[in-house]
Amino acid sequence: MSAIGDEIRKINLWERQLRSGSMSRRTFLTLAASTSTTALLASCAGGAATPATRGTKVIPFYTNENDPKTLAFYKAVITEFTAAHPGVTVTLNSWDGTVPTTLTSLRSKTDLGVFNIATVSAIPEWAKAGYLLPLTDLVQQIGQDDFMPGTRIGWKGDDYAVPYQANSSLLYYRKDLLDKYGFTAPKSYDELLHIVSELNGKDGLIGLATVAGEGNLIPKQFLTPYVYQSGWDWFGPDGSVTFGEPEVLDGVKRYIELLRHTQASLYNGGYADLTSAYVSGRAVFATFPGRLGVNAAAQAPAVAAGTGVIGVPAGPFETGKLHHGTITVYGIYAGTAAPAEAKAFLKALTTGKNALTMALTVPGHTLPALKSVAAEVTKAAESATDGYLAQHRDLVRVFLERVDTAMDPALSMGAVHDHTFKGRIANVAPWAGQIWSGSTIDRTLVQNVLIKGNDVTQEWRAATEAMTTIVAAWRKDNPTWEPGG
Repeated sequence: MSAIGDEIRKINLWERQLRSGSMSRRTFLTLAASTSTTALLASCAGGAATPATRGTKVIPFYTNENDPKTLAFYKAVITEFTAAHPGVTVTLNSWDGTVPTTLTSLRSKTDLGVFNIATVSAIPEWAKAGYLLPLTDLVQQIGQDDFMPGTRIGWKGDDYAVPYQANSSLLYYRKDLLDKYGFTAPKSYDELLHIVSELNGKDGLIGLATVAGEGNLIPKQFLTPYVYQSGWDWFGPDGSVTFGEPEVLDGVKRYIELLRHTQASLYNGGYADLTSAYVSGRAVFATFPGRLGVNAAAQAPAVAAGTGVIGVPAGPFETGKLHHGTITVYGIYAGTAAPAEAKAFLKALTTGKNALTMALTVPGHTLPALKSVAAEVTKAAESATDGYLAQHRDLVRVFLERVDTAMDPALSMGAVHDHTFKGRIANVAPWAGQIWSGSTIDRTLVQNVLIKGNDVTQEWRAATEAMTTIVAAWRKDNPTWEPGG
């Protein structure tokens, strides 16, 4: 008997007990999360049709999530949904969800059913190409006003995705270390710079744990607060390049100066390096979404106990308020074999108790896209008597309070413009895939200054020119484009 085979049999037994009501959902989630990713995926009959699925309506479900806790949640949702919908089977499939993988599948007419759209800025283009099923009716069923502003991404007035998660990248700080060395939490950029410059290298500490290496989206995530709090954005509401505004240069300089007070190896580092620096107790500050707090609590309780979270004080405009945050969405393949059933499954997955459970898998990180669910998360945090929610409800509360000013310049183009911010908007930069891919323009800027020693002003000008060239070429090829999609 193989270990995987034994796990699959156990999962199938627990599934039957969940269906019959002899096992609670909470117990199922705990037990299933203790098994392997391989066993969980295999138990969900991913892949080609089997004797068990032939003759039924099959909803393929593709996700790039692969941790057992999240897959256990999906398994529970699928079990309860199929029990309530006889004759329907949902197959869980793991994939990377990248643009090349998704486009290959869409162009080959692979039935992706319900799938996560990892590159949200591609939605208008894929909707225009006919790859995505319109979901306006589903959004209306859920309640249009329940979605957080700026989370609904569509094309020509219709919705083509359902957001199920948001996040917010805030500034973690070691309250205990600040107390030890006679500091308080910074309220301005100058205060932050003073603290990190004083403590970086002191007793082996790292002033600020931040990275500029691995991953296409890393520089954008960490540079965003400094651009927004300069009073500008990468692009204006009409798509014009505003990264070249003089105040943006000031913001870039502020960010670069802070990075001079970190560990030089982090200039080429990734998320794992940032997490390690903070969880190990070496970093005084770190910018990251909610997962960092959860990881610290699990791996270094003493570090977590001394941790606080605040907005990033990155500049003079809306100081500490405007920062980076993304959304995560599902779409449905336009040619899926069972569109009505797929919509029903997507609704079940992203609303009510399932949305709440998903939000609580990584508290403070998987923030709900629905206001009603966010209110339930707040209640859960305030009433919790044990676990992370009880011990660190203050961290979760801050992330929930700040998420409405967390934006992605690829999706909320021009939300901050000429020292004005009227709230998060949905305004996709359709050229985002070219700006933030490969050796990204902003990563080149940061690394050329910090590693090669190049002049920051020259690198900022080069970055602005590169963006301007990309935008001009895209708009030349798409002369009828209008912002707002």
